[in-house]
Amino acid sequence: MLKDTQVKNLKPQDKPYRKLDADRLYIEVRPSGKKVWIHKFSLNKKEGSITYGEYPSISLAEARYYHARDRALLAKGINPVAHRNETARLALETEQETFKKYGDEWKEKHKIDKSEDYKKLIEYGLKTDIYPVIGHLHPKDVTSKHVLLIINNTMERIRTSTRSQKLKPSTGETTAIVNKTFIGMIMRSCIMKGLAEVDPTYAVKGVIKRQKINHARPLSMKEIRELKERIPLYNGAQTTRNALNFLFYTMLRTIEV
Repeated sequence: MLKDTQVKNLKPQDKPYRKLDADRLYIEVRPSGKKVWIHKFSLNKKEGSITYGEYPSISLAEARYYHARDRALLAKGINPVAHRNETARLALETEQETFKKYGDEWKEKHKIDKSEDYKKLIEYGLKTDIYPVIGHLHPKDVTSKHVLLIINNTMERIRTSTRSQKLKPSTGETTAIVNKTFIGMIMRSCIMKGLAEVDPTYAVKGVIKRQKINHARPLSMKEIRELKERIPLYNGAQTTRNALNFLFYTMLRTIEV
């Protein structure tokens, strides 16, 4: 068996040559000076080889570790080259199968026929609160702990924003619930595609509740009469007076006018 000092002191020659370590593990010295670890093997009466990289980036100990690992595969009838290629393919596939990828697919389908405000709500929630936490993860790796973190981060962002901008105080529950809903919808679409088995938002159901909304009280009959009398006296634009009259007689919401 080779010693590390022997490998270190090997010099290049005019042609490539190899030195055996053990069990067909070689160090190949090339004219360029590169030293490459090569494992020669036989499987199903066919010869093959697999490289482990260059010395000293791959040390003697590391080369022996990879060599022992691949000999164990060969003992099971597994080709180490095919196994490495398949492992790399699966790793790349997993890297590409992210929550963000499927979140973007869901977003494009879900926002069809939705209002511009709702589309902006989806875009902002995903970009600002959701993707920074779980966008890089495979859907199956998203947990309830991640969802709870997003909920808490969202509420903290809203609180900080309203304080810094001196806006009407808000604790962010409504936005956090909306974000949780988006995550749940994306996860359920992933479940249908076989990318995940559980919806992690289910475990945090009920953790937060919407703030009680204090709706404006209804006007008394006296106030209604006063309003009707004052609309014609309004000194603003005629369009505004028309809108007020329209609201008065139709009882629509302001956003519907």
